[in-house]
Amino acid sequence: MPFINKPVPGADQYYPLNEPVAIGSAFTDVNVYPQNKNIPKLFEPLTIKGVMFKNRIFVAPMCQYSSDNGHATDWHLVHLGSYATRGAGAICIEATAVVPEGRISPEDAGLWTDSQIAPLKRIVKFAHAHATPIGIQLAHAGRKASTYAPWVHSDVAHSWHAPSYTAQKNEGGWEVDGPSDIPFSDLYPIPKPLTEEGLKTIEDGFVAAIKRCKIIGFDFIELHFAHGYLAHSFLSPLSNDRADHYGGEPLENRMRWPLKVASICRKEWADKPLFVRISASDWAEDHGPEKGEDGKWKWWGIEQSKVFVSEMEKIGVDLVDASSGGLYVKQNIPLKQGYQVHFSEAIKKAVPNMQMGTVGLITSPTHAESIIREGKADVVFLARELIRTPHWPLYAAEELGVAVKAANQYERGWMKMLTPAKDKIEEVGQGKQKFSAYLVAHLIEMSQKVVLCGAGFLGSYIARALAANTSYALPRHIQLISQNPIKLHAELKKEMSEKSLLPPVKADIRKPDSLDHAFEGADVVVSLVGIMHGSPKMFEDIQWRGAQNVAVAAKKQGAKVVHISAIGADAESCVPYARTKALGEQAVRQTCPDATVIRPSLLFGPGDGFFARFATLSKYLPFLPVFGGGTTRFQPVYVRDVARAVEIASRIADQEAMKATNGKIFEAGGPDVFTYREIMQAVSKYTGRSRPILSLPYSIGKLQGLMLEQLPPNIFTLTRAQVEQLKVDNIVNPSALPGYASFPDLLRRFGGEPLRSIDEILPKYL
Repeated sequence: MPFINKPVPGADQYYPLNEPVAIGSAFTDVNVYPQNKNIPKLFEPLTIKGVMFKNRIFVAPMCQYSSDNGHATDWHLVHLGSYATRGAGAICIEATAVVPEGRISPEDAGLWTDSQIAPLKRIVKFAHAHATPIGIQLAHAGRKASTYAPWVHSDVAHSWHAPSYTAQKNEGGWEVDGPSDIPFSDLYPIPKPLTEEGLKTIEDGFVAAIKRCKIIGFDFIELHFAHGYLAHSFLSPLSNDRADHYGGEPLENRMRWPLKVASICRKEWADKPLFVRISASDWAEDHGPEKGEDGKWKWWGIEQSKVFVSEMEKIGVDLVDASSGGLYVKQNIPLKQGYQVHFSEAIKKAVPNMQMGTVGLITSPTHAESIIREGKADVVFLARELIRTPHWPLYAAEELGVAVKAANQYERGWMKMLTPAKDKIEEVGQGKQKFSAYLVAHLIEMSQKVVLCGAGFLGSYIARALAANTSYALPRHIQLISQNPIKLHAELKKEMSEKSLLPPVKADIRKPDSLDHAFEGADVVVSLVGIMHGSPKMFEDIQWRGAQNVAVAAKKQGAKVVHISAIGADAESCVPYARTKALGEQAVRQTCPDATVIRPSLLFGPGDGFFARFATLSKYLPFLPVFGGGTTRFQPVYVRDVARAVEIASRIADQEAMKATNGKIFEAGGPDVFTYREIMQAVSKYTGRSRPILSLPYSIGKLQGLMLEQLPPNIFTLTRAQVEQLKVDNIVNPSALPGYASFPDLLRRFGGEPLRSIDEILPKYL
């Protein structure tokens, strides 16, 4: 509704809804934001297993040492929630232990018991209310567990420090485990080597934690296989000298248990993104090269990491977050800007299909952009830089010259980023008054975006009807979505204001991911999916599955759906067109119960594919054919009348129009019923070409169809399925059915004009 501070749908409490895109998303309307004609790679969305990340700036997992016996607190809500409101593409919660002994410190997060679900679920709900994907890093700290929080071990100036890094039992500490009895350093305890039984307990802990993740609603999970913790200590020969099949020098042995854990987790977390953080190097060059002259591995490094990532790809890991270090106390890391980027770059070259993340001293937006643009990584994880500058994604957008959505409450602080350069400020409305892109954006938010999914004959009339109703409460912005919307867009552009007609978007309804992006910010989606020719599978893919995909994508945006079906749609029909039209209609109504369904009979009007086609055929044929005696009945409907009905059903700010159309089915027929023969007689009459009507048996029609199906579509094209469909009347059901409403009554009530007949319209264009 106009001038209403709309709430986030489905949220537990009131939050203002951010529109037309999510916080941190680049605006897609280049008419409003001309600076966004070339979106930086850093702000391109990324979709993994159906989860869309709105940009490539991810919040890295950062230990807060603030949990209460593993339970998240309000500190976590404020800390993580702040990133959900400041433009991050995704948030990853800190290392979270799957068993109590796996915590890094006594105050670290955990997910080993059901009581830890609710505090995390609260955080996830807040992030989702602000359209930010959120995940969790599952971990076991191994031999580096039971440590003090950093400020407990020493003050920031290191003027004092504890005698060891490890909390004692009277301080909440515990005995630690590892692959071998090799401590991290002299200040750490000697770990107890894990038995098969102990490893199984940890494996079960990962599975149980993932089951809880499903209840909580996380969008992704990251496994912590880095920084000297348990999985990393299995991988490195510096910390693993086991004599069994999980250890020693052979790489396949050292990888075996981490790969087993990854495989178990992938199986349990089957449908959503699974990330793994690794340390790509122990930085132990003082031991010599990663692989010695004797052919044996000396320490964990990039070459083994490539092999490990390749094996994780086979398991189905979706993204690897390449960090380094944390296992070898004498590590010598050459700290500099982006000092770990070369690891992700090297792994990406070796395993090109793996999505890669990089992390570590990435502070400059231009540097982050170059990393993504040059293919060195697919995302950047930020930690300290986000602690210093929580709004870093918006600063990055400002520096890179792209307009992205700031939270409604914070927009006033980002006018520079939202407003284009002076030479790009455009005129809006009447006269010479000028507005910045920021103000234009707010005019857009008080308008209505209508997406037409399909750019054919009917779509062109619907676009014109939507634009023509200037008395409607909300200005409309119309966008064409199809595999090839350019031609129709060019035609409409000659008639419609650039403010009304948004740039077209190419999308394939058979690919749901392309629709998620194309429907961004839509208030209404008009589903015009349909074909006249093709294989049975093609009809299913487009008219059934495609229609379902459109409805699902529209539902994600909270958009009203107006679906164009057809009179004669029948799920039991042997004709693919009629059967899949019915199945598509059913799928739309199941997905979006409030959808309006319009089922036209034969459409007529300038540019139609039936009357105009037979008018053309009458130039070349000495007769006009009908099949089966030409007794099949039709109720031709003027295309503008159907377009008017769609326009009425799109008035989301009009409560009466919504009450009259939501969840309703309208069979759209014209004022008169004609037989097939009478239609051919009308064509002959209004073209001025007197042609006899020749009745052919259906069998001849099917034989003709068999031959013509082999040729490319043209004005003579006829298929056997079309001949079969001609046996069925195509008229409005005379009996009112449940859920059906009157098409003429709708137009009279909201349109004010009667239905047009073929006798009134055909003479004007045939």
